[in-house]
Amino acid sequence: MRSDYVCCGIVTFNPDPQLLNKVIHSVINQVSHTFIWDNNSADIQYLKRMCNQKGITLLSSSRNEGIAFALNRICERALEVGYEWILTLDHDTIISQDYINNIVITSENNIGIICPCVEFVGTNVILKNKSQERYDIVPACMTSGSVMSLKAWENVGKFDEWMFIDSVDNDICYKLRNNNYKIIRDNSLNIIHNLGHPILKRVLLFKYFDYQYSPIRIYYIVRNRIFITYKYWKLNGLRFILASFKILFQTFLSSIGDKSRLLSFKKGLIDGITAIMPLMR
Repeated sequence: MRSDYVCCGIVTFNPDPQLLNKVIHSVINQVSHTFIWDNNSADIQYLKRMCNQKGITLLSSSRNEGIAFALNRICERALEVGYEWILTLDHDTIISQDYINNIVITSENNIGIICPCVEFVGTNVILKNKSQERYDIVPACMTSGSVMSLKAWENVGKFDEWMFIDSVDNDICYKLRNNNYKIIRDNSLNIIHNLGHPILKRVLLFKYFDYQYSPIRIYYIVRNRIFITYKYWKLNGLRFILASFKILFQTFLSSIGDKSRLLSFKKGLIDGITAIMPLMR
């Protein structure tokens, strides 16, 4: 992929300065420009110093607007400048050299996102191909490490800002697929995704990872999972519904023993059901 066609978008919220510096240096020479949106980090001065160099634009808000809002503002700026594709990165995702150069756009004009294989640190989960094919069509992917068509993003109605932080990536993928765009995994690309410090637990014969999410994250996981499950079950089928129930059950188990997390789970459940009521009419 030609670097002048693609820019990079990074959303930050209280990032580790040294790690963010590595992220920026891993990408800055691979793309034409990098846009960073900061969601009201406690100390933005080091970010301003870090971004005071050619090829980086720092955007920011006086409050935490959420990942979807931030990505939309970045994409809008990128589209205004004239970019066709955007590489989206978390503030702790370091890409390999020649990551962008290794991406090949096929002649198909309905590609929405090209994503990498992903290894989740602390778990035994690796999203990769099980064949020898270079490309796979997948139902959804993470935003981090993925290259998205800005035209497709605009055509399907952008990221859903109501969702704030969780399942934002799934939602945009399902929107794209509903509009006949494809999510392509390039199996020559690889990233490592840090999920914090998950703890493997067991209840009877059921194993699950406790990701030790905060109460606010628990709330959005539950609310948004209920919302996208109802909204997209026809697109994704029975396995998607079962996977969603599994996520909700694991989140509930992880919340047991912590009153604030249980209250967040309950509130997310109520608000999620309330959110799908208009869709049932």
